[in-house]
Amino acid sequence: MAAVPTDRSPLTVWLPAWLTLLLAVAGVAPLAAQSGPNADEVKRYRKELATGVELEKRTAAIENVAYYELVGTHKLLMEQLIATIKEVERLEAERAEVDQKLERILRAQIEKGGKGGTPNYAGVDELQGQQKVLGAKIGLEEKAIRAYVETFKKAKKPDTIEYLMAAPPRKPERLRLLLLEVLGGIDNGRVAEHLIGLLGDPVVEVRLAVAAALLKQQPEFVPATALAPLLRGPEWQERSLAIDALCRIADKTALELLVHQTAKETGKNLADLCGRLEQVTGQKFGKVPAAWVDWWQQSKEGFASRGIDISQPAQVSKQDGKYASFFKIRFDSLKVVYIIDISGSMLAAVDDYENTAPEPGKSRFELMRREVKASIGALPAEASFNVIAYSDVVIPWGDKNVMATAENKKQAAEWLDGLGAAGQTNIFDALEAGFQLAPKSPKDKYYATTGDTILFLSDGGPTCGRTTDCAEILAEVKKWNETRRITIHTVGIGAQVVENFLKDLAKQNSGTSTFIKQ
Repeated sequence: MAAVPTDRSPLTVWLPAWLTLLLAVAGVAPLAAQSGPNADEVKRYRKELATGVELEKRTAAIENVAYYELVGTHKLLMEQLIATIKEVERLEAERAEVDQKLERILRAQIEKGGKGGTPNYAGVDELQGQQKVLGAKIGLEEKAIRAYVETFKKAKKPDTIEYLMAAPPRKPERLRLLLLEVLGGIDNGRVAEHLIGLLGDPVVEVRLAVAAALLKQQPEFVPATALAPLLRGPEWQERSLAIDALCRIADKTALELLVHQTAKETGKNLADLCGRLEQVTGQKFGKVPAAWVDWWQQSKEGFASRGIDISQPAQVSKQDGKYASFFKIRFDSLKVVYIIDISGSMLAAVDDYENTAPEPGKSRFELMRREVKASIGALPAEASFNVIAYSDVVIPWGDKNVMATAENKKQAAEWLDGLGAAGQTNIFDALEAGFQLAPKSPKDKYYATTGDTILFLSDGGPTCGRTTDCAEILAEVKKWNETRRITIHTVGIGAQVVENFLKDLAKQNSGTSTFIKQ
């Protein structure tokens, strides 16, 4: 329960402490609390909730306003949330201009270094300083947005919940997705019914957000038949979310849908689905749809429901030989994005960071380049791939995945040969590019993802970019991946790698990690 506002009216203050406590235990708020803040209090709250105000003061104001839990006070919070979203959009646009200027300089110098020239980084420090200031401002506003969202999730009264379920204004578009996240955190049958009604929304980002919200509702509120349309969805993420939701339910209807879905999936989704079926049923048929169908026909009459904890990753028991590898990691994906570190430290020897001029073929950079080429070369023709290099700046090979044809593999290898290693380690922006995700707006050109698996390589920790805090990076990736469903495998090279970070990045995103130290 939020703290009682410190600025209550004289009537509320006048009540004896024992009576106030008795009313609270009985679930009855004092009269002043029920009537809401007065005009002067609202005026002051608006100032305290304004963008740019320090986070602690804003958080306290949010809690004080939310204490009343009236439609009117929630409208005030919603008004301020919208203002905060718009401020983030303004700051993002300003930072994008700085990012573009910095990228032009760094990209040119990194490519120059790769050709044996001497890089010139004039102007970089000033632009990176602007980046840092804008990043701090955006970070403040993003934390305020999270405070609004978490506060709305605490709504208990039917009228305030109905208000949150009402259609939000068309602008800003991010608001609708945030409110769906809020509803996912309010666990009751009425909310689940409302969310089910939105599964047919024409906007794919909305359907994904609805499916993610339904995953947080009690299984008894979500009938398996309501999720069937998601299994027919064109986006693999829709089907992946539906698979996990059905595994939480795991009744006969859910199992019937899941077993027959095995014949319709390929790649990562097929591996994940079969791994989930093994968790639910205890059977070990691997990625063989016919075996699952045969077993189900013989066993469904006596099948007993047993929903599972979907926080545990699905690991299919049997491989069918259709997998590729990167260093020691095997993966089932047919839609792969390689994200590779080309910072200056990659020039060092694998086992000795002080040796920045090792024998030919012995540097971390050369080892990485050989392995990426070998992995791409082994991809089957039906796979697609992309490569993203990063140091201070992110340098994608292409703006989307391409098919693994012989010509595309050759072009990627030539591009890798032209890269040089220089600069710092911008992990946050590299991962964001890998997701091709800008969660502030579902119409942003980077929202749609083409990969379902990221192979992420680094020889150190984050040293520049929007944030260098490992915990913040993990939290952001976790938030993105609620609907993106991307598996992240990680590779660490050298003794200076931040091992716990790479392990956690892989673990929280259904991946595995490996480390090369010599």
